[in-house]
Amino acid sequence: MKQKELPAIVGIIIVIGVGLGLMAIAYFNFKSISDLQKTGIKTEAIITHLAKKRMKDSKYDARVVFVTKEGDQRTAILSNYSSFSSDKGKVIEIYYDPADPSRIVSESDSYYTIFLILGAVFFVIGILILRQTRAKAMLISQGNRLMADISDITAYKGKSEAHNLFIIHATYTERGIKYTFYSQPVQFDPSPFLNTKVLVYVDPKNYGKYHVDAESLVNKQGRIA
Repeated sequence: MKQKELPAIVGIIIVIGVGLGLMAIAYFNFKSISDLQKTGIKTEAIITHLAKKRMKDSKYDARVVFVTKEGDQRTAILSNYSSFSSDKGKVIEIYYDPADPSRIVSESDSYYTIFLILGAVFFVIGILILRQTRAKAMLISQGNRLMADISDITAYKGKSEAHNLFIIHATYTERGIKYTFYSQPVQFDPSPFLNTKVLVYVDPKNYGKYHVDAESLVNKQGRIA
C-alpha cells in the first residue's frame, strides 16, 4: 500500500465506523423503546407544552401530564415528538415505566429510524468506496500496464475554477479491437496532455475492469508534469 493511500483508507474506515455507530445507536434506541412498550403501562397523557428542538426541525420535546395506575399525577418529557405547535392540549397514548414514571415513550415513537437510515447510508457509501479502493489496488499490483492515447476530455464546470472536474478519455487498440477507458474525475485540467499517453491498469481477463492512472500526469509537487 502506498503511503499516500493511507489517509484515504483511514477516511473510509472512519465513514464505515460512523455508519456502524449510528446503526448501533438506532438499535439500542429501538430496543429501549420496544422494551418499554412491552413492559410499561399504557395510559393517556395530555400535552401541556411543546419546545422545538431546532428552528427548522419538526421534532419537539413534549411535556405531558398523565395519571399513573396508582392515581398519582405525573409530568414527564416525551423527546423527539413529531408534531405541530397546535398539538398543545392534545390527548395521546404513552407507555411509562412503573418503576420510573419519568421514562415514557409514545405509541408511535420511531425516531431511531433517523439514525438507522443515516447509519445505513454512511455504511453503504463506505463499503462501496472500500471495494473500489481494493479493486484499484488489485489492478495496480496484478493488472497489465497499458499506455493508452488520451483522445478526449470531458469537463464539468463547478461554481468556480477550483471546483471544475475533468474526465480523461483514453483509447487503446489491441488485436484490432479498440478499447476506451475513462478516468475518475480529476481536479486539474488535463487538456495539455491531449494526444499524448496515460498509464492504464487493466484486468488481463477483462478489459472492462481498469484504472486510468491520471495521477501519473501530475508530479510530486501536485503540478502538471
